[in-house]
Amino acid sequence: MVKAKAEPKTRLDEYLVRDGRLDGLKAAQAWIMSGKVVVDGIVITKPGTLLARQAKVSLRGIQSRFASRGGFKLEKALSRFGIDVGGLTCMDAGASTGGFTDCLLQHGAAKVYAVEVGYGQLLGRLALDPRVVSLEKTNVAEMTRDRLDRPLDFACGDLSYLSLTKAVPILADLFDGTPHLAMLVKPLYEGLAQDDITNPAALEEVLDRLVGSLGSIGHPPSDACVSPIKGGRGAIEFLFHFGGANPPVTGRGVVIAAMDDLVASPPVEDEAELTK
Repeated sequence: MVKAKAEPKTRLDEYLVRDGRLDGLKAAQAWIMSGKVVVDGIVITKPGTLLARQAKVSLRGIQSRFASRGGFKLEKALSRFGIDVGGLTCMDAGASTGGFTDCLLQHGAAKVYAVEVGYGQLLGRLALDPRVVSLEKTNVAEMTRDRLDRPLDFACGDLSYLSLTKAVPILADLFDGTPHLAMLVKPLYEGLAQDDITNPAALEEVLDRLVGSLGSIGHPPSDACVSPIKGGRGAIEFLFHFGGANPPVTGRGVVIAAMDDLVASPPVEDEAELTK
């Protein structure tokens, strides 16, 4: 039996030039390293990244308000859940290029611990900001309160390959008082099948199960909404709120709030659609 040849891949910088997106390799590399190129919903900062043929590539214009599209996701959570981070000490778990960190700073956070298991991803202007403590090569599961020189007031996160049933207790333990969190929910990492990433019934089932599991370990979400922008490969994502001053929506009400918001405010593919 003859094995099929592996599909050839192309460097991202070369693709941008060949496809006519940018004029020359230097320009392409500059755009990539400045966090302005998105592949399958993820900001890529390495010019040599290899692309599969079906990869969806888009450019982020200079009008973007945040270091990555993640900033728009967190901004919706702050607005929807009535969270004021002005003057607060915050944590961005899974900081990557710094979309959440950037959003926190723009909304007045006094200090942000940007925790990221990778290295060299946080955009330079954020890494140099005196309000940001960059904790690279750090798994959020390894964080302890003694690594923080101030107690946390608020934490948020966009974590891949880690269920919120694992992440939320870890982050909650970093607070001296009542935890206050806003977390991105990625249904694919909560048991959703790839084929169901836009299936409302399947999404609702996953949220039901997740809310129940979080409640059973003492961390029930108090509210929920849909993310304004789709994730990688067009996946629908949500945001959960934990703690805060507002009266909580409990149990099944959290799932209903999320699904109602999905109908009322369907997520877009690209951040540019949010500023039209």
